[in-house]
Amino acid sequence: MNLAFGTPTLVVRSNRGLPVRMLTYNRTSIDTDLDERIERTVHDACGRIASRIDARLFTAGAVPNFVYTASLAGRVLRTAGVDAGVQLALADVDGRPVWARDGRGTVSTWAYDPLGRPLSATDTPAGGVPAVHDAWIYGEAQVRPQAGNLRGRCVRRYDTAGRLAWTGFRLTGQPLTETRTLLTDPDAEPDWQGDEASWAEALEPAGYATAWSHDATGAWHSQIDAKGNVQAKRFDVAGRLAASSLTLAGGGTRPVLATIDYSAAGQVLRETAGNGVASCYMYEPETLRLARRTVTRPVQSGRKPMLQDLRYTYDPVGNVTSVRDAAQPVIYWRNQRVEPACTYVYDALYQLTSATGREMVNCGQQGTTLPPVSLLPADDTIYAAYMRCYAYDRGGNLTRIQHQGGANFTQGIVVSGHNNHALAQNAQGSLIPTRVDDVGWFDAAGNQQNLLPDRLQPLVWNSLNRLREVTLVQRDTRSDREAYQYGGDGMRVRKHTASLTSGSTRMIEAIYLPGLTLRVTRSDDGRMVAVAAVLQEIRIEAGRASVQALRWDAGLPQGVANDAFRYDYAELIGSIGLELDAQGDVISREEYYPYGGTAVWTARSQMEADTRYRRYSGKERDATGLYDYGWRSYQPWIGRWLNPDPAGVVDGLNLYRMVRNSPVSLKDIDGLAPGYFSSLFKRSRPNISRPSPSIASEPEEAPILRAWERRPERLALVHSFNFNDSPFSNRRASDLFDEWDIVSASLVDLDHLSERPKLSSGERKTYIYKDIAFVLDVPAQNILGTFAYDVWFPNHAGRENNHATGRVIDSAALTEAIFSGRGKDGRVMRGQGGYEQLDTPENIWSNTISGDPGGDTNPHNEILLIGRPGIQRRIGVAPTGNIKVSSVLYVSNKENYTSGDAIIAEWTKISHLQEKLLSLNPGITWKEI
Repeated sequence: MNLAFGTPTLVVRSNRGLPVRMLTYNRTSIDTDLDERIERTVHDACGRIASRIDARLFTAGAVPNFVYTASLAGRVLRTAGVDAGVQLALADVDGRPVWARDGRGTVSTWAYDPLGRPLSATDTPAGGVPAVHDAWIYGEAQVRPQAGNLRGRCVRRYDTAGRLAWTGFRLTGQPLTETRTLLTDPDAEPDWQGDEASWAEALEPAGYATAWSHDATGAWHSQIDAKGNVQAKRFDVAGRLAASSLTLAGGGTRPVLATIDYSAAGQVLRETAGNGVASCYMYEPETLRLARRTVTRPVQSGRKPMLQDLRYTYDPVGNVTSVRDAAQPVIYWRNQRVEPACTYVYDALYQLTSATGREMVNCGQQGTTLPPVSLLPADDTIYAAYMRCYAYDRGGNLTRIQHQGGANFTQGIVVSGHNNHALAQNAQGSLIPTRVDDVGWFDAAGNQQNLLPDRLQPLVWNSLNRLREVTLVQRDTRSDREAYQYGGDGMRVRKHTASLTSGSTRMIEAIYLPGLTLRVTRSDDGRMVAVAAVLQEIRIEAGRASVQALRWDAGLPQGVANDAFRYDYAELIGSIGLELDAQGDVISREEYYPYGGTAVWTARSQMEADTRYRRYSGKERDATGLYDYGWRSYQPWIGRWLNPDPAGVVDGLNLYRMVRNSPVSLKDIDGLAPGYFSSLFKRSRPNISRPSPSIASEPEEAPILRAWERRPERLALVHSFNFNDSPFSNRRASDLFDEWDIVSASLVDLDHLSERPKLSSGERKTYIYKDIAFVLDVPAQNILGTFAYDVWFPNHAGRENNHATGRVIDSAALTEAIFSGRGKDGRVMRGQGGYEQLDTPENIWSNTISGDPGGDTNPHNEILLIGRPGIQRRIGVAPTGNIKVSSVLYVSNKENYTSGDAIIAEWTKISHLQEKLLSLNPGITWKEI
C-alpha cells in the first residue's frame, strides 16, 4: 500500500457555504493507523471568521490558535493568538492603518498627508515614551523637483538604520542614485521627531551612494556601488541575461558570466562563468524539473575536470527523494560504505521524516557553533554515513531530531501545551512543556528571550519585534554581543559584533548595500580605536551561480590574494555548496543537514573558510549561529524560527514552523512564507491530447467576437501576476503585452467580486488567481480562446525566476507552447479541440461561477489573448491591436489579519505596489476589493 493512500484533504462547509472543518490524514509508515487531524473554524453571524484551532490544541482542550473580533465593516479589530499574543488594530476610512497595539503593549500610530501618503510611523512601548521610527519626505518641496522627476515621490526616508535618499528618477520610475546614511551609533534606536534639520546630528556625516543606468525598458544594465565598483549586464533579444562583468574600482573589467544558453522553455541549459567553468543542466522531459547538474572546469594536468555531478530524483508530487553527486567517490569508514548521496523520506503530509547522507566524523552535535573545518585536500577517512529521523506533533512542531552517524545523539525540542512556543531540551533533560511559558522564555508577543536554555544569552527586540541585540557571552563589564539595524523594507542594513580578546574589544561591523557589503574590523584597547581591516564583499549574479569579489582596503591577511574572485554554486534551495576561485580550483565545499546544520565543511585554508559568509539557503550566518532571512532569524539546530511570522497565518496556524517541515523541497525567501523552487504540491494534470495547430477561421466566430466587444462593463478581462520579481515592476504593462505572443487572462464580474462579506479575500483571489491584477482594454480580435476552467497556460505569474531549475520566464508564453501542449512545469495542458475555441462572455462567466471555490473545480476561467499587434490570425477578421491597461485590482487580505505586524506588512506592500504601478502606467486607476 502506498503511504499516502487514503489521505485526502477534505473541507467541510456549513449550510452557508462557509468552511468549518478541514480534515487531513497522516501516517508515517504503512504499518501505522491513519491520524485524522481536524482544523476547526468558527464563523460569526455575518460569515466572518471568529476563531480557528488546530488538531493539537483542540485535543488538549486549549484555547483556539486565533480568536478574531471584527468591526461592523468586517475589518479585524482584535486578534488573540496563542503564539503572538493579543493584537489590536484600527484603520481609517481608506483602510490605512492608523493605530495598533501588539502583544507586548507597544502602540503604533501612523500619520498621512492630504494625499494619503505616509508621513510618519510612531511607536510607544508599554510604559515608555513615543518615538518616530519611520519618516517620509516627498519631492514637491525640493528645489526644481521637475528636473529630477521628484513630484509625488519619496526623496528621503528615515528608518531605524538611518536615512535613504534619492536625487532623481527616470521616466520609467527607477531611481538614478540611492544614498544610505547610517546612524552614528550602531546600537541606537532613532527618534525622528521634530524638524528634519535637527536629525542630521544622529547621522554619520557621509553616506554610501549607489547609481544605476537603465535601458529604454527600465531594466538596469550597469550599477556603480558605493566604492566605485561597476557591475554590468548584457541581455539577449528576448530580454534574458546573456553576460555579466565586474570592474573593480581602479582595475580592469573581468567577465563574470561569459555565455549562457537557454532552452525553448526558457530554462538554462549551459552557462560558462568567467573562470571558464561550465555548468550544464538537464531536466525531466515530463515535468521539466531539474534532473542533473554538472560543473566542469577546463582540462588541466593534475586535476580532474568534473567537479560536481548532481543527480536529483523526485516523488510524483515533486518532493526531492534523493540527491547524488556522481563526481565524488564512494569510500568506506569502519567497514561501512559511505556514498556521496542523500535520501529523503516523507510522511503523508509531505513532512520530512528521515534523511541519510554523509558527514564528517568530527561533526558531533551542533548548536550555535560550526564544526571545525577540514583543510583540503581532505582525507577520505573524515567521512561517515549518517541517518536522521524527525518527529512532529499534531500542530506541525518539530519535536525530536534523532541522529546516528559519526556520533549518536537525540536533540529534543520541548513544546508548550498551550501554544507553539518551543525550546531545545536542556543538557539535563529536565525541561518540560509547562515550564516553556512559565519562566520568561518568551515575551507576550512570542519573541524568544534567550538563545539556548543552558546559557545566559539574552535576546533583545526592538519596538517592531525585530531582533535588535544578542548577548553572546555575559560578563559584568564588556559582554560579547551582536547588534542589528534594519531598513524600512525590513531587511538588515547593519550588523555590529563586539567581542573581548586579550584585554581589548574587537569590533566587526557589516554594512549591507546594493551589490556590496562592507566589513570593517576595529580594535578598542580603552585608549583608542584603531581600524584593523576593511573588506569589500562585492556580489554579482553569474547566471545560476554567483560571484563574490573580496577587496581588502586595509588589513590584507598574510597569504591571501587581494581582489580575489570566488564563484559560488548553489543547490536546489540556494545553499552554497561548491566554491571555486578564478582558476577553477576548489576553495571550499559544504554539505548540509536538511534543516540547516553543516554536515561537511572543507576549505583550502582557514582564512578562506572564515571569509565564507553565505551558507545554508544562501543566507548569512551570524556569530549567534542564527541565519538571517530578513524579516526573521532561523535556528538551524532545532529547525524553527525565533519569533512568530509577521505575515500571520500565510503558512498555517503554527507561526514558528519552518517551510511546512519540508526543508529539502521548499525554501523561505525572506522569513515570511515558503517559496517553491519547483512546481510542487499542485494537482496532477490529466494527460489530454495536445491541441490542434489549426488556425482556420470558424463561421460562428464573428458574432462571438462581437459579443466580447459589446460585453457589459462589469465583465472585465484581468491579467493577474505576482509583483515580486515581475517585469511589471520596472516596465509599462502595455509595452510588455505588445512583446508577448500570448497573454493569459481571466474574465471576472467586478460586481460579484466586490460583494462583502459574501466572498472572502481567498475566494476573491481564487477568481482572479493572484492578489493583484490589471484590468485590460482588449480589442475583440485579440481573443484567441475562451475557457470556463483553467487550462494552465504558463504565464499567470509574470516573470518567474526559478533559482533551482535555472528557468527565467519573462516573455510570458511563447507561441510554440500552444502547439507543444506543455505548461511551464512540464504538465500537459488541456483543451477541447485546441486553444482557439470561443464562447460568449456571458456563457463563460455563468459556467465559471458554477464551480466550487474550495473544491476540485476552482472558479477560475482562462481567456487567451494575442499580445502582439498587427497579427492576422483569422480570415475576415481585423489584425490584432494593442492591449492596454485601464486599472489595477488589488485583493485585500484585511479580514484575515491576525496581528498588527500583519497589518503593517500588508499596508507597506500595498503602498509600494500602488506607487510603483501607478508611476509606470500613467493614467490608470487603483481599486481595492
